[in-house]
Amino acid sequence: MQKLVWVAFAGLCVLVSCSPDTLGTLVPPNAIAVAYVESPANVLVDGASLAKDLGQKNPSLPEGFPWDALDLTRPWAASVLPVGSEEGSELSAFQVYLALVNPAKNFSRIRDFFATQGDFTATLVENYFILSTKGAPAAQLYPAGKSFDLNRAKLSEPRGVAVYIAISSVNPSVLSEVPKEALDYFPALQKELEGVRLGLYLTSLGQVPGARLTMQTDFKKGSQDLSSLKALAGGSKLEEWSTLLDERALIGLGATLPPPSQDEEAIWAQLPDPLLSRQLKNLRSLLGPRLVFNLTGGMEASAKEPKFSGVLEAKDPQAVRQAIKSLIASGALQKNFLQFAMDADTPLVYQDQPGGPLGLRSRLTLGPFRVNFAWAADRVIFASGTDLKELDSLATNPKAAHPWQGAVPPGANLLVSASPGAWGEALKSDAFGKPDASLTPIFGSFKIESDGNPRFQLWWGAQGLKSVWDSVVKFLPELLKDAEGLNRPELPSTQS
Repeated sequence: MQKLVWVAFAGLCVLVSCSPDTLGTLVPPNAIAVAYVESPANVLVDGASLAKDLGQKNPSLPEGFPWDALDLTRPWAASVLPVGSEEGSELSAFQVYLALVNPAKNFSRIRDFFATQGDFTATLVENYFILSTKGAPAAQLYPAGKSFDLNRAKLSEPRGVAVYIAISSVNPSVLSEVPKEALDYFPALQKELEGVRLGLYLTSLGQVPGARLTMQTDFKKGSQDLSSLKALAGGSKLEEWSTLLDERALIGLGATLPPPSQDEEAIWAQLPDPLLSRQLKNLRSLLGPRLVFNLTGGMEASAKEPKFSGVLEAKDPQAVRQAIKSLIASGALQKNFLQFAMDADTPLVYQDQPGGPLGLRSRLTLGPFRVNFAWAADRVIFASGTDLKELDSLATNPKAAHPWQGAVPPGANLLVSASPGAWGEALKSDAFGKPDASLTPIFGSFKIESDGNPRFQLWWGAQGLKSVWDSVVKFLPELLKDAEGLNRPELPSTQS
C-alpha cells in the first residue's frame, strides 16, 4: 500500500512538472524585468488587425522564421537578468521562453534560425524553447517557490502584453545615468515598492482599433503608502460620466471629489475672513462626488478669456444655488478679491434668469467674464460666455458614448482627454504646425485599485496612431542622420 502511494505521488509530480504552469518555473528569481504574454494568439491577431488599420496591408514578419513551430495557445515570456558576471561586461543578459508544437521536431528548426541571428544559446526544457544571451544562467526548472513569481506579471485583462519591472531586484549601481538627486530616493522606493507592471493592449475592450497602455504599482505588503491610498479606493461610477468629456475640447477632465477632510478644514481655517471660510466650507460640502470640466477654447493670443463647460454632481442643486447666491450677496468674496487675485474694483454680480430647458438659468458676471449655470435634479451644469447654446445642450442632449468608454476601469478616480487637433486649431502656430483633423483625442484614466495600488491608463485610437506614425516616418530619418551621422533609414509608410 505504501509503495502504491509513492507511485501515485511520483505520477502527480510528473503531471505537475508538465502542466501549463511550466513557464512559471523557468524564469530566474532575480529577473530585473519580465515580459509576459498570456495569450499569444490573441496578441498576434490584434497586432495584425491594428497594423492594417495603420495602413500596412502586409505587416512584415522575420523572413524564414518558422511560425508554425510555435504553440500560440500557451503563454510566452522573456526576462532581463542582472549584468553578466564576466569582467568588463556592461550588458544585461536576456532569456526568451517560447512554447513549441511538437518540440522533438521543431526545436532544431527554431535553434537553427536563431543561430544565424547572433551569439545565443538554445535549450529545450519540456515543450519550451529557451533562448539565452551570454551571461544568462543555464536554463532549468526551478524548485517550487524558487523561480520568479509570474503572477506579478499577469494583467487584469489577459488580452495584452505585460512587462513587470522588479524594483526590488534593481542594483542602484547600474543606474549610473540617473541623476543623483533621484538616486537618493531609490532605497526608500525599494523599501516600499516591489515593482511596476506595464501593460500594452492593441485594441480597446470593445475591440475598437487602437492602443492602450497601462501602468500599475505593486507595493509591498505592509507599505505605508499602500495603506494610505486604500482610503481613496471605491467606486463613484465616474466611468458613467465619461460621455460628458467633449472630444472637441482642448482638455477634458473627469474627477471624483473625496469627502471633505481634515486637510480641507485646515485650508478653510487659514482664510482671514471667518464668514468667507464658513460659506465656502458649506458650498464645498454640497458638491460631489463627480465632476467633469472641458476647456473648449480661448487659448489663442487674441482671446480675452478661456471657454469652458462642465457638470458638477450635487444631491441638492437648489441648495448649491442658494449657497452661491448667499456667498455673493454677503460681500465676503468681493471683500477678499485680492486674496483670490481678482480685481477688487470690478463688481461680482449674480442673477437668476427664468428660461431654458430646465426652467431657470443663473449667471455670474465679473466684468466681461461670465459663467452661466443650469440646475438639474442631481447636477449643476455650467458654461462660460454669453452664448447659452452649450449650457442648454448639456442640459438636454445625452452625449454619445466614446469608443474608449468600455476600456475605462470601473471605479476610476480620474479621467482625462486631450485633443491635439483642437490645440493645433486653437493656437495655429509654427510649433503646432497645420491643424490635422485626423489627430483623434487621447484618453487617460487613474484609479486606486481595491488593494491600494494606483493604475494609470492611456488610450489612443488607430486613426490618431496612424497620424503620429506617419509623422515619425517623415521626421525620424533626418533626426537620426543629424544626431548620429547615419545613412537615412527606410521606415515603412502607412500611406495608402
